[in-house]
Amino acid sequence: MAGKFFKVEHLSKWVGRLLVIALLLSVNLLSELPSTVEAAPSPPPKPTKKPSDPSANLIFQGMDKIFDPAIGVPGQLLTYTLRLVCDPYREKTLQAHEAMIELQMIGDQQFVKYNSLGTNWTMRDITNNTIYIDRGTLSAGDDETIQLVTTAPSNLNKTIMQQGIYINWVDDYGYHHKGFTLLLPLKAPMPGPVALPPTPSGSLPSSSPTDGPFAAQPAPPANQPNSVTKTSWYLAATGHNLGGDFLAYWLGHGAVQVLGYPVSELFQEPGSNLVIQFFERGVMEYHPENDPPYQVLLKSLGREMNQATPEVSADNPPSPDSVYYPETSHWLDSRFVSYWQKNGGLDQFGYPISEPKVEGNHLIQWTERARFEIDLNTSFIPLVQLGLVGNEFAKAKDYLAR
Repeated sequence: MAGKFFKVEHLSKWVGRLLVIALLLSVNLLSELPSTVEAAPSPPPKPTKKPSDPSANLIFQGMDKIFDPAIGVPGQLLTYTLRLVCDPYREKTLQAHEAMIELQMIGDQQFVKYNSLGTNWTMRDITNNTIYIDRGTLSAGDDETIQLVTTAPSNLNKTIMQQGIYINWVDDYGYHHKGFTLLLPLKAPMPGPVALPPTPSGSLPSSSPTDGPFAAQPAPPANQPNSVTKTSWYLAATGHNLGGDFLAYWLGHGAVQVLGYPVSELFQEPGSNLVIQFFERGVMEYHPENDPPYQVLLKSLGREMNQATPEVSADNPPSPDSVYYPETSHWLDSRFVSYWQKNGGLDQFGYPISEPKVEGNHLIQWTERARFEIDLNTSFIPLVQLGLVGNEFAKAKDYLAR
């Protein structure tokens, strides 16, 4: 036993000695190392581009040259020249898809027309006083211009009009919505008559009668070529006056865009006790026996022009999402439903009285008071317009030359 104990003790002493020697050697090695150690290379900087940044950026050029005139005149034409440029993100040349402009009209502005200037702009919709214009796909470096024409607001108690304009598009990183604010100085409204938009070229029919309610009326004096007061407008586009409840109805129900210009003065047809006025796309009637706001109504031109067709069942819609009206047993085509709803619906247009059909290059459908039309030759989003049924009815009654 004593021998074994001696061997273990002796072995442990040698192990301890070896550990001490190893520790001393490590200290010597560390003392021979350089006093400073070179830092490892820094990692490359993280890219500044965030996933939400656009891969192709849309911007407006010439923001200081948008308005013509540079100082707006209440009631007169106001032209927006919008120059949209596709500015690539850094060196990339990615595309912006589904590009669209939204212009929010302020006050009682009225949309008049747009000019695509030979490029691929298309009118998508006008709703809630906002104009939507589509451009589609733009590539890096594309530079396109569109002009929008409205009437300058006449009911703002401000010296500066402030309105929003937005660009929307989709690229490799998602959907983008960029907003801008447009500022336009306004001339203070003049007491009494102020100016109206100038006459569009070629608007006045050359075959206009020389007398009677359909004859063009003389313009106001030279110093007031297009007068407007609170209750009466002279519209030089067709040479007729518009006032009172008819003016209020016109302004509140789409004005030129929906009803067109007046083509007659107020008059009372033989055999009728109603005062009426013809417009390019409808005929207004005054019903004093009705309570407001139903004293001014549109004539049921669809029925008076014998456009009603046989009733159909509710089992066979002409297209998906069409709406069936049992009151007249007709479908309203889905391509017309949104326009019908957004521009007055039943009160404005009445129920559908025919099924949709194709005539020439147009899809058409009659309601009680209007004819809805879509030009089928267009390859973009269909734009609904109303037919010139007021003019057609006036010609059928020999008020205007055929």
